[in-house]
Amino acid sequence: MSEEPVSEAERLLWLTDQVTTLPVGTLLRYRYDARSIDEDPIEDEVDLEIIAVNEDGSRGATVYFFTGDRNRNVEPFERSRGNPVLGIYLQDDVYRLEERAGGSWRYFHRKVKKALAHDATIEDIEVEFEGRKVPARRVSFQPFQYDELRDRFEDLADKRYSIVVSDQIPGSLYEIHTLVPGREEGSPPLHETRLRLDVVKGREVSATSQP
Repeated sequence: MSEEPVSEAERLLWLTDQVTTLPVGTLLRYRYDARSIDEDPIEDEVDLEIIAVNEDGSRGATVYFFTGDRNRNVEPFERSRGNPVLGIYLQDDVYRLEERAGGSWRYFHRKVKKALAHDATIEDIEVEFEGRKVPARRVSFQPFQYDELRDRFEDLADKRYSIVVSDQIPGSLYEIHTLVPGREEGSPPLHETRLRLDVVKGREVSATSQP
């Protein structure tokens, strides 16, 4: 059986060199905001630090995922070419879906993976970074919109994902935005999160390399 071809969204997010130009000591800090109609707002941080340069060009990296009581232990990455923050964030997202909707996080994980392989859309945009406009690409998808089991988690089934990357930004990842729209048109979102690059420290380059 032949393997399915890699989609453009998968290539862009998972198969592109994103951290291989970053020197040791680079720290990328992402600011996290979460808003929900039934929970207090959350503001936190996620840090990515480059700790080693390997002979093959990959990077050793450490991710500090949230702070204080919300901190989640993440093992160091010995050889990264892509930005590990993206995978960790999406994994944490499906864990939270499991907590809210029940069922298994693996089910939600498969749906996200399938959406990126078959249903994601990509658009060229511009974002503001360090006071200038830079070209970027936005990957959007709704993995549960037509789910055969959506009646079991109806309030979350229309959740939307948007991931913005740019080869003009250190680490490539600029933003991850998720939105669960309100039950009626014009009503506030039921839940919304945003992770966005906020601070870049100790780096000598400002762009990522492309294969």
